[in-house]
Amino acid sequence: RLRHRKRPGEPLWVERSYLSALDRGEPDVDESHLLHYLHFLPFLHLRFPSQITLCHRNPTWYCAGTANAEYSNNPALYRTAFLQETLGPLLARDDYNTMERRVAQWW
Repeated sequence: RLRHRKRPGEPLWVERSYLSALDRGEPDVDESHLLHYLHFLPFLHLRFPSQITLCHRNPTWYCAGTANAEYSNNPALYRTAFLQETLGPLLARDDYNTMERRVAQWW
């Protein structure tokens, strides 16, 4: 299911992560999720001109490379041994706030 651009629903984890980083005084940009910032930051192409371009003006469409557009949530099948060997060490901790960033190392 795709999220509505102006009413993305709850929870919007990327916004929570962004605001949490600001509260901790960390850089406010998660490079792998930039395209998702369109839900709460206007004019992405002006704020991140080297990573995001305005592809169409009306309606507004943004384009970004895969490094800035996260992964696909499409279902997939993997062999258990492959997942345990490849992603198992990255998912060993039960910390959902940093899980995607750890998995992004493998993407």
